Amino acid sequence: MHETLLQRWEHAEPPSGEALSQLLLLIDDWGRLLRSDPGLPAANLDDDWPAPRSARTLSRLRRRLGPGADKEIDQLPRPGSG
Repeated sequence: MHETLLQRWEHAEPPSGEALSQLLLLIDDWGRLLRSDPGLPAANLDDDWPAPRSARTLSRLRRRLGPGADKEIDQLPRPGSG
C-alpha cells in the first residue's frame, strides 16, 4: 500500500485550482493505507521500508494543498445564506 500511494502521489504536483478534491483523494488513499499497515516498529523493518517516504509525501502535499482547500471551502455556499 505504501508503494501504491507513492506511485500515485510522491511526484504529484496537483493543480492549485483542484486543491480540495486532490486533498480529499490523498486523505482517502492515506486512510486505506493506515487500515492495511500493521504498524510494526521501525526497528523491525528493513531500511528501505517505504513508510517514511509515504509520510513525507503526505506532509508535503497537505502543506501544499491545505491553504487552497481551505479557500475553496470558504467559497462554498452556506445553507440559508441565499
